Amino acid sequence: MRTLFLFIALMVGIQTDALAHTKSQSFSQWEVISQTENHRLKFLFSVDQRRITQLAQLYPSVDYAALLKSHLMETINVTQNKSRCKPESLEVGQHDKLGYFRARGVFSCLETVSTEPPQIEITSFTLVSPSHIHLARFSIAGENQEIVLNNAKQYFVFEATSFIDSLNAFIHLGFFHVISGLDHMIFLLALALFATRPRLAVLCITGFTLGHSLTLGLAFVDIITPREKLVEALIGLTIALTAYDVAGKKGATHTPSAMLLSIAIMLICGLAIYIGRLPLVTGLFFTLPLALFSYHHLSQSGHIKTKLFPLLTVAFGLVHGAGFAGGLKHINLDKSDILTPLIGFNLGVELAQLIALMTVYILIFGLEKRTSFRRDRVEYFVAPALFGLGLFWFAERILI
Repeated sequence: MRTLFLFIALMVGIQTDALAHTKSQSFSQWEVISQTENHRLKFLFSVDQRRITQLAQLYPSVDYAALLKSHLMETINVTQNKSRCKPESLEVGQHDKLGYFRARGVFSCLETVSTEPPQIEITSFTLVSPSHIHLARFSIAGENQEIVLNNAKQYFVFEATSFIDSLNAFIHLGFFHVISGLDHMIFLLALALFATRPRLAVLCITGFTLGHSLTLGLAFVDIITPREKLVEALIGLTIALTAYDVAGKKGATHTPSAMLLSIAIMLICGLAIYIGRLPLVTGLFFTLPLALFSYHHLSQSGHIKTKLFPLLTVAFGLVHGAGFAGGLKHINLDKSDILTPLIGFNLGVELAQLIALMTVYILIFGLEKRTSFRRDRVEYFVAPALFGLGLFWFAERILI
């Protein structure tokens, strides 16, 4: 049965996007061209290349730039006094090294923007991805405003908003960044299964929060620049290691298994270097420490891990924080005002995590009280499935 569950987990992994932590999201920045041309709005639209591939089912083209241009022409509308502002231009640039395409355009309205604030409607990508999130940033009199659009709300008015509105935008962004991320939700499931006592759960969550807040802040101010493929791979590995701890809570440690798994990690990284998915220098400095850490972690599972696990979640939080940075790094945010996006985004992340963990705990508690449900039986089957899925994601993301 455990082998069957592992096979099912692998099949789920095969059908999942290799970069499951990368959400369906896009960004735009809007501003008035100049004081002398304050009836014209210019914008910059940014979206991941992987999102554009979904548009192939809507338009008869295989060219990314053409797909994006056709889609934006249909899904971005600016109106003023119920009259449509005229689209003057739309140019799509080639993607950058991170795989993002950027489109630049201009809308011309009949009246000045300050006198009659236009309404901007953005429905891009919601047809092919109902959970798509768009973060719009607009500048009014030198003040930056942010707002999150989704399938429920697809427009905003080009006028000043309050601090609470901007904070709420980043809370929404952080919340949906977690909820829509399959790999992060699975990590939280493994964490909930391991931390059976409320005190341990609180300590683990606190450690995780400290870790991801640190790397998120450092990435936001450009002190560190996480490599997206490595981060996504390491997120998969944190799932595997946490699931292994769930299975090893009763002290079932197998040192030979730990050795074999660590060798497998080294071989996977070596193959990634060989086929060019990892740069040589980065790969060499990455592989051995990762294998040694994994071996020590796996070989000690079930002995001292319960007491030290909150410290370990700090390290796991550092990895996931670098993944969370993907929700902010492609927005041209004002570095002089880092508190609003950081506080808002972290609040959204924490709110989503608490809701997810509480849901798991309430479900388990209710089943234990009302049925013959046994937590250890669930752990017996779920832990190897999560371990296999996490290890599969690690290998897939670092090799593809």
